[in-house]
Amino acid sequence: MRNQQLTKSRSSAMTTENTNAAIIERCETDLIIYAGRVNQCADEGDHNRNRVNYGIASHSAAMLDLLNQTVRLCEYEDDGFLRISMVRINDRVVNF
Repeated sequence: MRNQQLTKSRSSAMTTENTNAAIIERCETDLIIYAGRVNQCADEGDHNRNRVNYGIASHSAAMLDLLNQTVRLCEYEDDGFLRISMVRINDRVVNF
């Protein structure tokens, strides 16, 4: 009985690690995709989508921070549009 409980605990821990890794990977992907879309919408002159995509990108960065990842999002305003010049996730840097 005790061995079954230990096996379940280890299995649960591995599942949690796998789930966290999947969430981290998804948030990293979303952050990079939506950061690019922020700039794309600024280029196209679409204020509403520019702000929505920025919200998704910043939320993804916040989620990564909650999951103990080091995140830096460098944004600025350009003629009323938000732009993102660089995203850093741990040691990975993506310039836009």
